[in-house]
Amino acid sequence: MFDAIRDLAGKALDRSLTYARHCAAIDEILKCPTEETAVQALRDHVSAIDGDGDFQLFQAAIHQQYQSAQQVQANADSAWGTSFEDRLYYRVANFGAGESTAEAAARQRLASLEVMYQLAEHFRAEAKQARPSAAVDPTSIPR
Repeated sequence: MFDAIRDLAGKALDRSLTYARHCAAIDEILKCPTEETAVQALRDHVSAIDGDGDFQLFQAAIHQQYQSAQQVQANADSAWGTSFEDRLYYRVANFGAGESTAEAAARQRLASLEVMYQLAEHFRAEAKQARPSAAVDPTSIPR
C-alpha cells in the first residue's frame, strides 16, 4: 500500500516539475529578442516533448498564462477604484496620457501566447507526420 502511495506521489511530483519546466520555457520564449529566435525556441521545446499527455500539459501552461494576462488586463480598469466615477477618471487620464505600460504589456503577452498556442499545435502536428508509423503493412512483407 505504501509503495502505491509513494508511486502516486512520485508521479504527481514529476507532473508538477514538468509543468514548472513548461512555464519556464514559455517565459524564456517570450523573452527572446527576435521573433525568429522565439519561433525556433518554441519549435525546439515542442520537439523535445514526449507523449500527448506532456504536450497537453504544455498547452495547459500556455492557457494558464493566457488567463493570468487576461486578468491583469481586466483589472487595469479598476486600478483607481471600482465605482463608475473612478473608472471614468481612470479612462480619461489614460486617454490623455496614453495607454499604461501594464496594459500594453498584458495585450502584447496575450497576443504572443495566442500565437504560441497555435504554433505549438502546428509544430506538434508536423512532428507527428514526420515520425514513421510503427505499424507494418502486412501486404508489404515479402513472402
